[in-house]
Amino acid sequence: PEYRDHHWTSLLRLVGGICYRHEQNALLADAVEKGAAKLNELGPQDAIQLPLAYNLAALAKQLERQAADDPSLKAKAGQLLVSWAEGQDQRLAALGKQTTAEVLLQQRKYAEAAAEFEAAAAKLSESKDPLDYQRCERALIEGARCYRRAKNPQKALDLLLSFGDQLVAHELEEQRKNPHTPRSVLAGEHGDEVAQCYAELGQPEKARAAYVRAAELCPGITGYGDFLRRLEDVGGVPLREDRKIDVAYFPLPLPPLRGDDESRVAHLVSDGRWIYVGNKQGLLVFDPQAESWKPEKLSGDRWITCLAFDGGTLWVGTHDTGLWRCTLSGGAWQPACDPKKLPDVHVASLAISGGEAYVGVGSDASGGLVKVNRAGEVRVFEEPDAPRAAPTHIVVERDRLLARTVHAIHKGTQGGDHWEVLPPVQGLPLPPQLFAGKERIWASIWGHELFEWREGTPPGDAFRACWYRQTDYTDCIPYGVKAGYHIYFVTEHDGAVWFGGDPKTTFLDNGLYRFDPKTGRYEGFGPRDGFKAQRYQQNFEGQWVGDQLWMTTSLGLCRVTPRK
Repeated sequence: PEYRDHHWTSLLRLVGGICYRHEQNALLADAVEKGAAKLNELGPQDAIQLPLAYNLAALAKQLERQAADDPSLKAKAGQLLVSWAEGQDQRLAALGKQTTAEVLLQQRKYAEAAAEFEAAAAKLSESKDPLDYQRCERALIEGARCYRRAKNPQKALDLLLSFGDQLVAHELEEQRKNPHTPRSVLAGEHGDEVAQCYAELGQPEKARAAYVRAAELCPGITGYGDFLRRLEDVGGVPLREDRKIDVAYFPLPLPPLRGDDESRVAHLVSDGRWIYVGNKQGLLVFDPQAESWKPEKLSGDRWITCLAFDGGTLWVGTHDTGLWRCTLSGGAWQPACDPKKLPDVHVASLAISGGEAYVGVGSDASGGLVKVNRAGEVRVFEEPDAPRAAPTHIVVERDRLLARTVHAIHKGTQGGDHWEVLPPVQGLPLPPQLFAGKERIWASIWGHELFEWREGTPPGDAFRACWYRQTDYTDCIPYGVKAGYHIYFVTEHDGAVWFGGDPKTTFLDNGLYRFDPKTGRYEGFGPRDGFKAQRYQQNFEGQWVGDQLWMTTSLGLCRVTPRK
């Protein structure tokens, strides 16, 4: 019995889902009446009052819509909303006005709906409750949107500007007080609506500034509807004058891929003259001088999973046909070995040293590491403690071989005669990804996105500036708080470490970062640096060709040139 009242909210939701036909309007009206009677027994001190009221308001709005041809039933919904709006409980009064506004909005009576939204906000304007504050601001934003839809953008803009600075200040203060809580999208919605008003008033520069400010205050707003298209229509994100890079895109001459993340990944390698790009649709060659593409057929279009270049030979790992290679001077493709000699024909990773290929084959659950020489001879590393799953990353040094799987890091002599499983890195939940540098090995894992890997040593504080912190995240997402950003490649140039992958923060970052080990300076790059304004861009692989960094991204091939 003590929990009986809590079932009312669930029951009202069920009634709304069941009574969706016109012949069921009487049952719907009866549920509204009984729900209203139950609500009258409750007061502001009761925890279920507001949840019950919101569900009851949804039923009333549904009854208004369904019973349009039955005035007597429709009147029951209207009477409930009027009784709330004229009552002493300010929250119920605001809800009554807001629901009335939503009913008018359904009827496309935009000006009348705007007035009701303003009236709902006025009911909550004196409340000190943070939730009431958000309800008040949201009602004002909805009111402004209705004025704009009523062909009165100036009135909408005046309303928005009357409380905009206060709203932004409140949002920033709440973020300061609760840094681990994702920011609401109110500031973003407000800025988006301001920008649309300026655009309709024929002021594109002000609209552009408002769009950019909204996106930078609340990156999550960029995923709402056609926000990015509207931003592009008024000129896009302006570039910063002191930017340190220039960016150019070269879309792949292939149909866009849909589906899971794995199928959209594009791999890259260069021989210093040409750039080779492979993905699920095959292998392409790009000429950086002519800035043009040409197809490169690999015995039919195969799903490319990794690429490597060494000594005039291009090595290609595939999804289900093993390892291939091509001597660029001859131009003939051939299998690097007999696929039947491999434990698995799926190539997951690849590293070349001394003309020999170290190949991770299989999956996270099974597979292993093999070595393939130029003669096509295969050696499967089956020694104790050798990898028993496909390595995701392979690093070859003069005196050791490192193979990282999702389970552990395996260390062997380069000949592979002896192996050992290294103990977990202190403080990390999983073995970090490993990347070969010029003189050291780089590592990455969520929360520790870049650090120098040293056997038996935890990540050092020297790279803490690169690490993701919960307080860095300002976006609002439906499934919780982000834990970090994923890194796919690490490369060094001119004394700095450049690394890329997922964006640290939606929209603000485009997934490319630079760290200077000498000064400890860390910086990320985004739309103001020349990258395309996107809610979410990924950078898959990157390689320096001269003084230009070439990357495969979710938007195609990308060239990054540091400015002198």
